[in-house]
Amino acid sequence: MSFTNVCRCWRVIDCPASPRELLTSMLQVAVRRLPSNSLGHAKGYAQYAGGALFASTTVVPPDIGVQEQGEFQGGDVEINLVLIFSDLDQEVLEEAVAAAREHARGQWGCGFQEIQGEIDAPQGSLWSEAGRKAR
Repeated sequence: MSFTNVCRCWRVIDCPASPRELLTSMLQVAVRRLPSNSLGHAKGYAQYAGGALFASTTVVPPDIGVQEQGEFQGGDVEINLVLIFSDLDQEVLEEAVAAAREHARGQWGCGFQEIQGEIDAPQGSLWSEAGRKAR
């Protein structure tokens, strides 16, 4: 069994959806694009003025768990979306992530600016805690 992963980071601009609605919707779209017997994880982290949000699922179809800190104050949102699945081609995961981004663009008219590297999550944040628990 081999695992393949895709990670994309974006600054989401001018999006009327809440970070929770945006991130859970994107994860749902990405995971639904994968074969129904897929084994792996889909995770997302959103950082914004006033807080952060962590969402994840391990099943297809998705059952997304969400943890949130703080309250969204408006403005841009930085999103880190990660898919880690076994026995799937890189291209399949790339297409799933692209479909999630296009869904948000079509649904809410969100602008996406790609960020190189991962979001710098503060120590003790939901994202750093999720990474610590996964190790």
